[in-house]
Amino acid sequence: MSLWQNLLNLDLYAVLGVERHATTIEILTATSIFLESMLQQPPPIPPAQWPHQDIRPNCPKLPNQPSQPTPVQRNVYVHYSVTLEEIFRGDTKQCVYQRWVNSAGTSQLVDGTVSFHLKPSMHSGTIIKFCGLGNEIDGATGDLVLVFKQYQHPSYGRVGDDLVVMCFLPLTVPLLGGAAEVKGIDGKRIRVWIAEPFPPIPPLVKRIEGEGMPTANGGRGALVIHFYVQFPHVPSHLRDETDKLLARIQNAPSEDGNN
Repeated sequence: MSLWQNLLNLDLYAVLGVERHATTIEILTATSIFLESMLQQPPPIPPAQWPHQDIRPNCPKLPNQPSQPTPVQRNVYVHYSVTLEEIFRGDTKQCVYQRWVNSAGTSQLVDGTVSFHLKPSMHSGTIIKFCGLGNEIDGATGDLVLVFKQYQHPSYGRVGDDLVVMCFLPLTVPLLGGAAEVKGIDGKRIRVWIAEPFPPIPPLVKRIEGEGMPTANGGRGALVIHFYVQFPHVPSHLRDETDKLLARIQNAPSEDGNN
């Protein structure tokens, strides 16, 4: 297999450290970080995917034996995944990683540990650099670079500092009006009044300011709710009655006396 074929078989989402349903902003941010890292060291591709067969066909590789880093690999890059709730709370996290150090004239692979606080305004692709905690090579020590990736949330999408959530309404609410309830990222129940008429082409979009993710200036983004109608299944024994009722509603005169 050629080098180009190996490259085409790579999972670019995995290389960039983003979900397949990541937003355009998240993909562009991760791409920028990836290109920056290429200027400092080979891209952080899993060793099993390295196209080493075509580049150095006569160089054997010992199984389960890490290769000693070269001078261009002084920095250690680690992809660190966190949840949306952890970012929202600003949790304290700990990362365990491996790096090369010089000991008694030989290089050894040792474990390193670093603790840090998550900033509530962080996004996928955000990096934190810890100076002097990378590989020690030829008397010089590189940096530890954490590249953050947010797990895909089952309910919320994220666009910048805003959160996007879907809410399905029973048919009575868009027809007659009523209240809907949505759970915020902080667990708070948010009630939204839906007044008829419902838009003929869903979704109905409501923007609740101050209920999104924390921002860098101490505020919060918005919670953007997309409302959809959940149509009920009409049992066969109620179909005739339902059809007559809908016909009566459609043919009823409006409040101003016009049909």
